[in-house]
Amino acid sequence: MLVIEGGTLIDGNGGTPVQDALIVIQDNRITSVTRKGQGNYPANAQVIKADGKFILPGYWDARVNFVWFVSEPLLVNGITSIIDMAVGGEVQVVHRDAVEHGKIPGPRTFTGIGFISSRPTTVQQFLGTGFETPLMPGRVPKSVEDARQITKNLLAGKPNMIVIQDGNIPLEYYQAIADEARKGNTPVFARPAGPMVDPKAAVLAGINAITHSGDGLGVFVTKDPSKWRGDAVEAWADLDDAKASELAQLFIQRKITLEPNFVEFAAGLSEKWAHWELEDRKMFSDVSLRSYYPDDRIQSVIGIYTRPPLASEVRARMLKGLMNAVQFHQRVAQGGGRVLIGSDSPSNAAVGKGFHHEVEIMAEGGFTPMQIIQSATKWPAEAAQALNRLGTIEVGKLADIVLLTQDPLQDSRNMQKIDSVIFNGKMVERTFHSWHRTPFGGNSPNTNPVVDQLPWAVAVKQATVTGGGGQGAGPNTGRERLAPPGIETISPYIVTEGSPALALTLKGFNFFARTQVFLENIPMPYKRVSGTELQVNIDESYLRRPGRYQIRVYNSPPHTHPEWGNGMSNPAYLIVNYKY
Repeated sequence: MLVIEGGTLIDGNGGTPVQDALIVIQDNRITSVTRKGQGNYPANAQVIKADGKFILPGYWDARVNFVWFVSEPLLVNGITSIIDMAVGGEVQVVHRDAVEHGKIPGPRTFTGIGFISSRPTTVQQFLGTGFETPLMPGRVPKSVEDARQITKNLLAGKPNMIVIQDGNIPLEYYQAIADEARKGNTPVFARPAGPMVDPKAAVLAGINAITHSGDGLGVFVTKDPSKWRGDAVEAWADLDDAKASELAQLFIQRKITLEPNFVEFAAGLSEKWAHWELEDRKMFSDVSLRSYYPDDRIQSVIGIYTRPPLASEVRARMLKGLMNAVQFHQRVAQGGGRVLIGSDSPSNAAVGKGFHHEVEIMAEGGFTPMQIIQSATKWPAEAAQALNRLGTIEVGKLADIVLLTQDPLQDSRNMQKIDSVIFNGKMVERTFHSWHRTPFGGNSPNTNPVVDQLPWAVAVKQATVTGGGGQGAGPNTGRERLAPPGIETISPYIVTEGSPALALTLKGFNFFARTQVFLENIPMPYKRVSGTELQVNIDESYLRRPGRYQIRVYNSPPHTHPEWGNGMSNPAYLIVNYKY
């Protein structure tokens, strides 16, 4: 049992703070919320003396492009829940569930699993090879029915929301996606910044939340949209009050949640910019954090601070646009709407720190301290349909709590003056650990695919296959020159720890008699069904430990096409999930 005794409770509901609070936590749940002297607890309970401190629900960062190495920086900065913008695919499902079951470090992850888009945005998203798994991010619908089917496939993976990445798919697709999501009682988060779908049309189509609203809405509330292209913060500088009022009222009436990411386009604008750089550099100077956090990702964020300074007139115009954008969102919040705090880290802000910098921008633009607290706690829990268990400090809810040394209602910057963090009913050690890892790994900024490098595999197949699965795809036994192999699909790709021996099916091309199959560099026995299919025998001893295990096919030399590599295929991955 954990007890918080004393301190001022700001429970997230927006009401009057409670002095001298007494909060009792049993296992991972809050079992009592009273005041000192009004409740009892066992003598052997662990007691946190919180006199002079301020007690808040755990924070939410409502826009994180999640990869495993961001977990500790988030928790250290008080962020106990995140909304992941659907960039993890199948791996994100097993990660989310493992955190919820206490198997790996948090924060809790609420995810769309795989986003829907008008185009694949990176090579990792395979440029539409046809071999993508159902939960693969970057799915591009080709018709209304296809949009429905993609949404159904995602819903089968139990996402916390459906994510539409842009506004460049037909409105009918939006309507179909929203319809299927509604049937599945799942909210739709979208970025309808045109050119085919604008915010109003998207709202009327049935979406629930607008992401990147800070820059994405500007062109729709400016006096002359023809002057601006895409997401332009400067468009906000020439605000049309009538357009802004109309759009704000629509959001309020339809209960639309906005997630603006102000910090992403505030580079060089805020007076606090130099101070933020010092904060980011200080965090990333920690040697334990640097032992596992990829250096290129650190340099990418720090590089934001090295951009050339803006010309004074440009800076003034952009700063005016930024403040207009913040004030528009504050108007929505003031009218009863919902605005969330999202950092878009680790891509465009320092993970953990970006959240607190967003807080400072919102305060500078007129959000009240209580609005900011609710933007970080109750409102994101509502948006993710998790308010029944998170977002406020109330009896029956999960014990994710932040204790502060100074009053956040006096100054929102005090939200980063953290004394301690409680996650899932346990105290968080607010330091970085060089051994921090997750069994499911993956360093990609966008996704961790089941079968990687599919565009390469498609190109190799086109260049080398002559029929029957590959050049000389028969059961060769000599030293014939072999073409490089490629993997297209793997089945199954998720099993549970402790599973019996597994017959794994690999489909691809250029599979020969002297082909080898490796699981994490260990050769595996297999049966060659044809030049395009292998049945690989995975002993149960390899399935005892959760993880994401690499599988490759190798054709030993001599090779027919050395320009396509050393005979090693693209990698596929077998996920061994925890048993619950």
